[in-house]
Amino acid sequence: MVSVLRENRPPVLEPFPDVTVNETDAVIISASATEPDGDNVTFSINDARFSQANNVFTFQTGFEDAGQYAVSALVSDGQVQAGTEVSVTVLEINRPPVLEAVADIAGTEFDMLFVTLRASDADGDLLDLALNDSRWVAGPLNLSNSSNGTAA
Repeated sequence: MVSVLRENRPPVLEPFPDVTVNETDAVIISASATEPDGDNVTFSINDARFSQANNVFTFQTGFEDAGQYAVSALVSDGQVQAGTEVSVTVLEINRPPVLEAVADIAGTEFDMLFVTLRASDADGDLLDLALNDSRWVAGPLNLSNSSNGTAA
C-alpha cells in the first residue's frame, strides 16, 4: 500500500497598488488571496494604526500623520503564510489660518482707533495680516511667529 501525503501549498496574496492619500483621509487596503488547497485563510497587517474587518484594513489619518509608511500585509492558512509590502504615503495638507473675531470699535470723529488682529496657523506657517479697508492707515505692526504659529 502506498500512502501519499498532501503537501500544504502556501496561499497566494494578490498584489495591490501603493496608496497615496491626504491627511485626514482614510487609507483602505483590501487584501485578496487564493489558497490552492482550499484551506481557510486569515489576513493580518503589521501596523497597529490599521483597524481590521476581515480582509479590509483601515487607517484613519489625522493632521499629524504625513509621511511614508512601509506596511506588510500577510495571509495565512494556519500553517504557511505569504505576504507583500505596500507603500502608504500620507500627504500633508495646508490647513487654513484662523482669524480671531475682531471686537467692535467705537470712537468719535478725529479719534485714533486701533485694531488688533490675532490669528493662528496650526501648521506653523508665517501669516500675513492685513486690514482691507482704505479708511484705515497702516500703523505699527507687531508680528511674532512663535512655535505655535500665532501672530498678534
